[in-house]
This record gives sequence, structure tokens and C-alpha cells, in this order.
Amino acid sequence: MPYKEYDLGQRSFLGYEPAACLDEDDPAFLVREFVAHLDLSGIKSHGEVLGQPAYHPAMMLSILIYGMLRGIFSSRALEAALGRDMGFIYLAAGQRPCFKTICNFRNSHAEAIRSLMAQSLAVMRSMGLSIAGCPVLDSSRIRAAANRDKMIRAADFEEAMKDIEAWERRSSREDEQDDERWGEENGYLVPKSVMKSAERRAELKKAIKDAQAQGRKAVSPVDTECAEMRESNTGRIRPGYALQVAVDKASGLITVCDAVNEQYDNDFTLKAVEQHEQNTGEKPHTLDADSGYYESGVMEALEKAGIDACIPDSNTAAALFDKRRKDKAKQAEEPNIGINDFEPIEGQDAWTCPEGHTLKPAGEVRRKGVPHKRYRARQDCRACPLASRCLRKDDNGRRIIEVSQDHLTIRRNQERFKDEAHRKRYKKRGSFIERIFGHLRRNLRFVQWLERGLAKVKTTATLFALAFNIMVLGSHRLKTA
Repeated sequence: MPYKEYDLGQRSFLGYEPAACLDEDDPAFLVREFVAHLDLSGIKSHGEVLGQPAYHPAMMLSILIYGMLRGIFSSRALEAALGRDMGFIYLAAGQRPCFKTICNFRNSHAEAIRSLMAQSLAVMRSMGLSIAGCPVLDSSRIRAAANRDKMIRAADFEEAMKDIEAWERRSSREDEQDDERWGEENGYLVPKSVMKSAERRAELKKAIKDAQAQGRKAVSPVDTECAEMRESNTGRIRPGYALQVAVDKASGLITVCDAVNEQYDNDFTLKAVEQHEQNTGEKPHTLDADSGYYESGVMEALEKAGIDACIPDSNTAAALFDKRRKDKAKQAEEPNIGINDFEPIEGQDAWTCPEGHTLKPAGEVRRKGVPHKRYRARQDCRACPLASRCLRKDDNGRRIIEVSQDHLTIRRNQERFKDEAHRKRYKKRGSFIERIFGHLRRNLRFVQWLERGLAKVKTTATLFALAFNIMVLGSHRLKTA
């Protein structure tokens, strides 16, 4: 099916030129130039023969991106702006799709829109921006369009399942009665409201079963894919999605922008590396992130891939920013003997303390679900000159250490943070990434996802990345002008 005519260069029939009413540096011109370089063949119109031609995808994508730049996110607000805002009127060439058309375009072509990320970065490179392959990774938790008080808790899962099944039985019984009364082939149709209600209940039923299998504590009936998490700007526990962003140090361009419903950031670390490589065509050389992205297996994988990672564990990060309020003077005079003061004996399953005493295996224990192996001194430690700084009450006179499987990986990473240059590199991380979340929350006032469902939220994340990168392009041109 062909598209409606879309030509920004044609003479306006309105009696004025919208472009003449805009400032020279209005981002609408950058949006037009950027979208013109994209290959939108993946966004195809519907195949119906009857009816009006579809709106051109370049026009629809332009108004969505321009809306992100202007802090206008809802389809209804975009429809209103198309009738009164010169930037939107210019990009739409005077056309005015309704809010349903805008919403349907965004949802129907969600996958095609998300696939534009790699292509957009190639366009940015062609326009003079270079990507160094040194991403900085961080996340921001944004609340979902769901009420925490209405979520179904784990204790109520069984009762909710019974209610859904009772509704299904009642609905099936009523359907059979209607068939007996009206016949099965008389053109009788189930009302759309009933069909929609049935689909929602089926979706909720599946979500509850998945939650039971995964050990999740709650499910939202209106957005079954969101998860409870601590909102970044308020600190409150609310249903939401985490916006994961990686920005390139050299250019300031967003190279990875995704939304996830996972509780922990370290589940996304390797995915970020993979997405960066897909979007830029190159494997990153370095990766900087906060302690939430640390996990020993992740660090080993990054090391094997040849990626120089600057990611501290939680204890190291706390020490870097003095989050642990201790008496530093006392620490300097009498520092306690910790596990890092013990050394493994090469070729043996044993460790030595600072005084040279041997610690042998003494069983295993789990700490926070992680297996640790215990090692105990073979002789009484109370006569040792370091006993006051080393022994603990539960050691019973013989020092015990608990070593996790990834302890040596953690120790190697901690040793790197003793280097001043490495510490400075970590502390500079915030200057590259935090401005993105500051712009999103403070300038655009985006504090809640308007869409429901992970796929729709991911599309919004991609549109934000495209809009932000256009803003970076505009700043680059001002600097080089």
C-alpha cells in the first residue's frame, strides 16, 4: 500500500512557511536531516488495499523523536502539538495523524524502531562524530504505569489463580448457553470487552505461574512484566523498569539504551558489551561501571574478552567514597587483619597468615547463598603478637577465614583500585553518564513510563537514545562551527 505524499520542501498551503517561523538552531532541522539518512525500509505500511494511504514512516518517526527532544511523550500530547507547534507542523508537513495512529505506529513497528540504533550510530559517524569504544555503563530505575498497592502478592497467588479459573468456567458456561440460544453459525460475536478481559486474565494467569517458578514476590495485574525495584529519584520501592544506558567517553553518544525488568544490574553487564558491539560494529576496549555491575564471573568474562574493566566490588566502592564511617586514626594505628592479609599456598589447599602460620580446610558454609570454604589455623593463635588485631570471638583461639570461589578474582580487582589513576578513572565515570539521567528527569521531566509491557518500554528507551544523540550532534556542530 503506498504512503501519503510527504515532502518537506513543497510550498505550504497554509499561507506561511513553518520553517521560517523556527529558530535557525531549532532541533527540528537536525531531526529532519538525521531521519533523511536512515533506511526505513524495515518500517512497512499495512498491506490493506482499501482505505487511505498510510502516513510516511519518516514523518511518523520524526515527530516521535522530536517529541522526545521536547519532552512530549504521550500520543495525545503529540496530536495536540501537531496542530499548534511550528516544529511539529514543519516535520509533519501540515499533516495531523490522530493519537491512535501515532500509538499504533509506535507499537506496530516497535522491533523495527529498536533496530535503528546501530544504523543511527553509523549516521552519526558519517556526520563527524567518532566512537572510541570506551563505554560508561549505568542505570536508572523508573516507575511503571502500575500501582504497587494493587499488585498481587505471593501469598495471594493461589487465590488469584482460583478467581481466574472460576471466571473462565463461568465465561465458558455462558458461551455455551449463547450457542444453544443463538446457534454456533449465526454470526454471533463475543463482545470485544469480553475478549479483551479474557486475554488479560490469560496473560495474568501465565504471569503468576512464571512468578511462582521464578520466586518473584508480586505481580501487577495491569503490567505483568514490570518488577518491584527501588526508584532512583525517590528511593521508594515501586513497580518499574530499569533504564540501562552506555555512553561513549569520546563522543558522548549513547551506544546502548535498553530497558529491563531485572532486579540486579550485574545481569546486564555482558549484555551491554554485546549490544555495544552490535550497535557500533566494534568490541569495546574498556568498560566503566559502578559496583552494581560487579560479579566475579562477569569480571572473568570481561578479562578473557580483553576488555579493561573499571568496576569495583561493593566494599571497594564504599571505601572509595568513605561510606563506612570508621575512626581512620585508629585504623591507621591498629588496622585489623583481614582476609586480604592471608596468602594461598601454591600447590596446596591451604593458606598462610602474616605470621607464617598455616590454615587448613575446615568445612564449608554458605554466605548470602554463595558457597565459602573455611580454613582454620592448625595451632593456638592467642600467643601470636597479632592476636588482638586478628582473632575474633567466634574463632575460639584459632583464626578462621572463609574463602569464596571468586575471592582471588575479587582480590586482583581490589589491587587495581590501589592505583591512583584507576581510582580517578572510576570517580570520573559519573561525569559522563549522570548528565543523561539528569537530562531525562529534570529537563524532560520523564519520571514514569507511559507504556505497559517490556517491549513497548524498550521502544521508548530507543527513541530517547535517538533523540539524545541528535542533541549531542547539535552540540558538536556548535563547537566546531
